[in-house]
Amino acid sequence: MNKRMLVFLISFSFLFTTGITASASKTYALTHYESLFPVYINGKFEYMDKTGEIVTNYSLDAARAFSNGAAIVIKNGKYGAIDLTGKIIVPMLYNSLGDFSCGRSLLTNDNGLKGYIDKTGKIVIECKYIEADDFSEGVALVTIKNPTDSRYAERYINTNDEFSFDLNMYAYNPGPAKNGVIRIYGSFYDFHGEFLFGDWFDRGLFLGSSPCDFSEELCAYNIIKKEYRDTEKYTEDEWRDIFLDIDFYFNGGESKWEYVYRNMKNEQAFEASFDYAESFNEGMAIAEKDGKRGCINKTGEFVFYNENIYGTFSEGFIITSYSNPNTGDNRYGFLNRHGYVEIPFRYDKVLRNFRYGSALVEIGGKLAYIDYGGDIVLKFDIPPEDLLRHFDY
Repeated sequence: MNKRMLVFLISFSFLFTTGITASASKTYALTHYESLFPVYINGKFEYMDKTGEIVTNYSLDAARAFSNGAAIVIKNGKYGAIDLTGKIIVPMLYNSLGDFSCGRSLLTNDNGLKGYIDKTGKIVIECKYIEADDFSEGVALVTIKNPTDSRYAERYINTNDEFSFDLNMYAYNPGPAKNGVIRIYGSFYDFHGEFLFGDWFDRGLFLGSSPCDFSEELCAYNIIKKEYRDTEKYTEDEWRDIFLDIDFYFNGGESKWEYVYRNMKNEQAFEASFDYAESFNEGMAIAEKDGKRGCINKTGEFVFYNENIYGTFSEGFIITSYSNPNTGDNRYGFLNRHGYVEIPFRYDKVLRNFRYGSALVEIGGKLAYIDYGGDIVLKFDIPPEDLLRHFDY
């Protein structure tokens, strides 16, 4: 008997006896979450390696996926972290910890103030912020209280708690750093707060803004159509109705707005416009035009049409669904980049698209991980509602 087969048999026997089952040919090939995989055994969590061997003995109440080489673990209401070998690197002493990003984990102290620790458990940014976000691309958004007038202010800091730039007041919908820029509502700034580009204006007239972040150096903008931009044609009331899209929302008429994509040079990326558009991922984005929904490429051309697609492409797959005309029940599967069904409609739900070679689905009332062929890699023989209360997928 070869070594691989021996590993599989040992793994399969273990998983079968712990309420977790796996497909015969895939047990040894698990690649979830970098190195170790959280498993739920008799009401507690441990971590399993790619061979199916349990490498921890912590009896955890919750176990998260690995992020930035560490995973957050919880026991008796206290948070800590382990490394990729399963060793505890941050003792389970904290009331709350965020996933590691840029070598920092968001910490909340007994007074509800926020700070950050590093992977040794050392507090590297003291707990002094009223609110704080995870780091992204080296900067994080935090909220402070001005000691002179007790007003709140938001600012971006770097991983050394050095000032990046101050918003001075609550800005509408400030976001994390992505693709080297920070989005604050429809405008984009660099990491020093310098305005780069943003809301679309023409001769001082507001024409539209971005509803999403840049992704793959493109961003969808929702703007007023060209034929309605000449304000001299319209009375003040007519322009107000165009701006608010009254005819579309209240009378069932054609929308006066459209979606276009702009690039990092603040230029329209391609001529095509859409009735609706989402962010790009893996060179594809969901868009709608003339009542048809589908996926476009980076030249603005539709690659395929499908009314029932969700999310973004991940590892070459996008989630789709089919509704049984007789029962009305929805079943879920996956399309490939050409719009063809790659994995049939056999799942009750898809909770997470493919990542690290697997997707999380619900089938027959149980949660399971599947591979690119749709085969079950790992199945949890406990009710999904019990598992998902603690399981970070």
